[in-house]
Amino acid sequence: MDLGSTWIKAGVFAVDGRCVGLARLAAPKPEPGSGLFDADAYLGVAWSALRCAVSETSGVGDRIAGLALTSQRATMLVVDRSGHAMTPAVSWQAPATSRGLEAIREISGEMDFTSRTGLPFLPMFPVFRLADGDTPWAQAVARGGQVMSLGDYALRSLGAPPSTDFSLAGATGLFDVRRLCWDRDLLEAVRMTPEALPPVEPAGTIVGVVEPSRSTMAGIMGGTPLILAGGDQPAAVLGAGIVDPPGALISLGTSAAVLVPVEEFPKHAKTIVLPHVLPGQWVVEVFIGAFGAALDREAQRQGFTSAEALMAAAGSSIPVDAPLWKFHGENDLKDLPPVQGLAPALVVEGLAFEIARAVGIVRRQIEIGPIRVAGGGARSLALVRAIAGALGRPLIRSLAFEAALTGAAFLAMAGTGLSGSATGPAGSQEAQEILCEDTLEHGSLRWQRFLDSWEQG
Repeated sequence: MDLGSTWIKAGVFAVDGRCVGLARLAAPKPEPGSGLFDADAYLGVAWSALRCAVSETSGVGDRIAGLALTSQRATMLVVDRSGHAMTPAVSWQAPATSRGLEAIREISGEMDFTSRTGLPFLPMFPVFRLADGDTPWAQAVARGGQVMSLGDYALRSLGAPPSTDFSLAGATGLFDVRRLCWDRDLLEAVRMTPEALPPVEPAGTIVGVVEPSRSTMAGIMGGTPLILAGGDQPAAVLGAGIVDPPGALISLGTSAAVLVPVEEFPKHAKTIVLPHVLPGQWVVEVFIGAFGAALDREAQRQGFTSAEALMAAAGSSIPVDAPLWKFHGENDLKDLPPVQGLAPALVVEGLAFEIARAVGIVRRQIEIGPIRVAGGGARSLALVRAIAGALGRPLIRSLAFEAALTGAAFLAMAGTGLSGSATGPAGSQEAQEILCEDTLEHGSLRWQRFLDSWEQG
């Protein structure tokens, strides 16, 4: 399963890596502004998706070898020792209070925090919510609660004891990413002990089994092994078929990111560096933000029924002097001259340029090999070709668009012994090469304008 921010996906996979049953349901939306949501209501939708996926494959419900869950990172809640929620869940998309940031800044400093955790000093990470003693999560921890990610909570609700993997632990802001353990200095800074966090195991580890009383709810047999599959973006790297560094992934989902697995922790990292779901590797990442949400919002504003319809309408000819569309939406496109397809084309161009800029940030730190593209945005050939044109190099479009879900399946196969390792079926994933076809007229001139605009702030 992939417990995402916009969609909850469940898939049934054969041992050879084929997806033979798939369900995709909309995730409950967090409250606007606060980012809060009811984790139990969310899981109610998740179990519906799981039952639907299993029902598509008639007769296999009693032959499921294991269930692995990957989930959105930095989304958290606090549970009691019985595994019941003490707080609402809070989405990674909602910023923490300034009090939490100031508390960590005073204790650790931004540079030291990044050196310890591999994370930028941004308010999306749980450590900053926990550092503010007035938040419900900090208060629940003070009463003996335990911090969990959404994926950890899902496994716990099916019968597994408390547990998490290295990649999800890294996204809390409380984890030493070099030594792969909870950072006691940071825990002390937020008045926590290691007992307030779950034990950490490698992704692919069986951590429990489905309790018989929960089998009807989940649609699978009691006793089915439950397996850690980590954070969604690292799982997507695996699911896209990237098993050997320095291959790279451009992930285009609710959020967008450029991710490159490495076998040594970078000495002078200037981006996110978190543990991978594969042992002995880390992932260097440039996180681009709420990609899917921004695209949906722009599609709605331009009168399209969906982001897919907007991208399908994008033309290939853009005048050199046309305005630039920025990913954060600084430009108002409604006043553009009524040139057929121009506004959608500018959106596709802007997204392509922003992603190419992120690739450039990574390339200045480490070597990048072949680049794959996966996620919902990879379904748009117009966008993939535009990115290839901005980069000036071919891209490999993974045909396993649901890469995080596929990565979870590979980890399940490895954990249950159906595959020798998670890299076995992953290395054979089908893909399509998208040639370096710049669909943006005068692309190099406009690309330089885009870079100049970033340098000017």
